[in-house]
Amino acid sequence: AAERVALLRTRVRLRLAADADAARAEAQLAQARAAQEEPRAAATVAAQQLAVRLGQAEPDPAWLQPAPPPRLGAASFAAAPADLLRARPEIRHAEQAVLQAAGALGVARADLYPRLSLAGALTLALRLGSGATRGLLSAGPVIDMPLFDWGARRARAAAGSAQLAAAEDAYREAVLEGVAEVESALAALDAARAQAQRGDDALAAQRRADDAAATLRRLGLADGIARAEARIAALDAQSAALDAHAREAVAFIALYKALGGAPPPLAVAAR
Repeated sequence: AAERVALLRTRVRLRLAADADAARAEAQLAQARAAQEEPRAAATVAAQQLAVRLGQAEPDPAWLQPAPPPRLGAASFAAAPADLLRARPEIRHAEQAVLQAAGALGVARADLYPRLSLAGALTLALRLGSGATRGLLSAGPVIDMPLFDWGARRARAAAGSAQLAAAEDAYREAVLEGVAEVESALAALDAARAQAQRGDDALAAQRRADDAAATLRRLGLADGIARAEARIAALDAQSAALDAHAREAVAFIALYKALGGAPPPLAVAAR
């Protein structure tokens, strides 16, 4: 953009261009310089947050050095297995609640029926005068008959059944919500990957146009302004492609979180 402004100013001095063209180019240059401040500030904030999470007072200066951004490798997610959804904490909690309610209901139903058990007792008898003791052992079957508290036991069984039904409903709701969130994350990831691919295609086309403009410039068939315009378009396409890949990475992180931190169905390696 600065190169384009310099060329237009030269044209204005030679009366080959209007002042308005140079003014518009200067405004675009100011906008380009202003646009640089936001990612710089975001990088500084991200580095400081990373330092805090690593227990450091200051970020590592190497973190702010320019480097090629990482990209996700090619992978497809047709569907998420059910075992991955079970890693979600709310689903695990709901599943344990169902098991606990089922166990309590089983105990309550067992108390409705007579129960036969073996019981024993040891009695120590002390004989006065001699100080001698004598042990008496008794053992035999004991039958627990729910006669007088039958109503209370039936009420506990009914309450246990209701608690189990409520736990099953909560588990079903947690599973449905988890499936919906994972499906949404998968759809967002597919859309982000499609946008990233289109961004790469647009970048490749703009780079071909930039090479063609450079060739015409060397042959004297185009001026420097056309060359600068082609470079600006290629850099804009590169910035858009990087943003698209960043959104793809964020969408993959959202899918990882939706799966409760479980490994994804297919490994995605950084390239």
